[in-house]
Parts: sequence; structure tokens; C-alpha cells
Amino acid sequence: MLVSLLAVAFSLITFAATQEATCYAPNGDIADNKTCVPCNKLGINQQGIYSSCCALEGQHETRQTCLTSGLCEDSSGQLYRGFCTDRTWRSKACTSICMGDESSGDASNSAFLTSCENTNRPAYCCGRLNSTCCGTDDQIYFEGVESPCTSDSVGGSDGESDPKRVKYVTIGLAVAVAIIVLVEAISAQWLWRQNRWLKAQAAERWEIDLFVDRHAAEHLVENTQGMHDNSDPASDNGFASGRNESREMNGAR
Repeated sequence: MLVSLLAVAFSLITFAATQEATCYAPNGDIADNKTCVPCNKLGINQQGIYSSCCALEGQHETRQTCLTSGLCEDSSGQLYRGFCTDRTWRSKACTSICMGDESSGDASNSAFLTSCENTNRPAYCCGRLNSTCCGTDDQIYFEGVESPCTSDSVGGSDGESDPKRVKYVTIGLAVAVAIIVLVEAISAQWLWRQNRWLKAQAAERWEIDLFVDRHAAEHLVENTQGMHDNSDPASDNGFASGRNESREMNGAR
């Protein structure tokens, strides 16, 4: 039983460590998942739940921050269209803009974005430092992704995010659960052994008491028989002769 519980605890840790969701480019290529991380932090694969992805790990110069719109932003303020955990990119959690070469995007990687100024709503052009589409019909209006699994803003006052701290929350929880399972397993094993020992002690005491009672009963029977066997037959004969003499005297009268 203890071995089985330990196996379950180890499986929990392994599951938490390996269930980081994979991020994909618009063409289905797998992103560099050493640096590219789902913006919903947990990144656990669940049916129908997806997230946009940004380069939350890696070198500080290339590390990005998830914006609430679903876009990514590096430390210099450069905007990107990142990746998505939905390989088909059909989910509303995916930032489906600048996905092809015809729009100065990149179907196999992330894409640069340039913000257009003096617009009533957020508008962008695909490409780095590319404002040529601003004010034209080619500018992209993007309000943000609509899925509840969009990113939330991360990072401190210095613009540096700490995704590892959040990423390992799941692993930390799994380790905590594993420790609890281990403690409960040890406690259950100790209680089982203690209960078995108490039962053995009770059975042993019962056998001792039974032996003592049986021995005492046998000793009592032996003493009773001994007293009967040791009774004086002469006293009985004297009593009988006395009665005969009394009868003879009464007859003589």
C-alpha cells in the first residue's frame, strides 16, 4: 500500500512538471517552448481551453510581457503577435493577426507590430517600425482576444517579468500534495502496524488468562479429590460401633 501511494505522489509531481502546454506558430510549427510560455501561466492542457503565448523566459533582452490584449511586448516597448496553444489557431484566445507573408507577418514565428497613432481605437501595422499602413484601409484594428484564458499583465516596475515563479506554482502545489499523500501513507502504515500489535497483545493476554483459569480449575479439582481421599475411615467405624452398643443396651432393658 505504501509503495502504491508513493507511486501516486511521484506521478503527481511528474504530471505537473510535464503538462506545460505546447505553443504553436500559425502554420502549426512548435514554438521554442524553453522560452515561449502560455500567458495563462498554468498552461495545463484542458479540452477547449487555450491561451496566447509570449517569450516569458530566456535572456532579459528578449524576454517579453503578456498584455491583456493578447499581444506580447519586450523591454524596449516593441509589440509582437506571439504564439497560441491551439495548433489550429481557431480559438479566440489566439491573436490571429499578421499571420502571413502577404501582411508582412510570419506564419512560422512571431510577428512584429507597429502601433498606429491618432486613431480612435487600437490599430496596428504588421512589421517593425512599419507605419506605412496607418491611416489606410490596410491598418489592423485589434481590440484584443475574447477568451477568458487571455493573458494578464506580468512584470514589475523595471519591466522585468518573473514567469518562473508563477510557472512553478503548479509544480509546487503538486509537491505539496505529494508530501501530504506521503505523510498520510506513513501515518496509515503506522496505525495499521500499531493496531496489529495491539490485537496480538490482546490475544496473548487472553491466552494467558485462559491458561491461568484452566490451571486454577484443575488445581481446585485435585485438592477436592485429595480431601475426599484423605478422610479417616476409623472415625466412621467408631461411630458405627457406638450406635450398635447403644442399641444392645436398649435391648437389654
